[in-house]
Amino acid sequence: MADFSGKYDGKLDDKGRLVLPVAFRNKGVPNGGSLIVHKNIFEKSLDLYTQDEWQKFSGEVLAGINIHSREGNRTWIAFNRHRNETDVDAKTGRIMIAKNLLELVGIDKEVCFFGNGNKISLWAKEEWVKLNSEIDDEKVAADYERIMTKQHNR
Repeated sequence: MADFSGKYDGKLDDKGRLVLPVAFRNKGVPNGGSLIVHKNIFEKSLDLYTQDEWQKFSGEVLAGINIHSREGNRTWIAFNRHRNETDVDAKTGRIMIAKNLLELVGIDKEVCFFGNGNKISLWAKEEWVKLNSEIDDEKVAADYERIMTKQHNR
């Protein structure tokens, strides 16, 4: 299982490419391989998955959907409509993300890569700053305490 951590800044070059941070390339992102790029469902960001992690994640989602119903089929289409694959350049670690995905999350130049466990989250720098200003640390602590207490009392 991939275990990405840390925050790294980056910039789109003139051709719309990004250099994946070395720390992530050393943690399981295959140089010369590919990543799945998926629009985060809840946030204005993109999630980058290794092939193995994408199979696990999308398999969990699919297991909860009846794709043989209209509602389930549309949910599955909506889940996959903002997804693409990108190759990782074997020499430079550069990736090129589809322009429509970049536009969807407001990425035009400066970005933040955030190691988020089994995935790498990619944010427009302004959106990352905004998210962090909106996070209520006291609420997060209360949520954590509630979750951990519930698990401990099982």
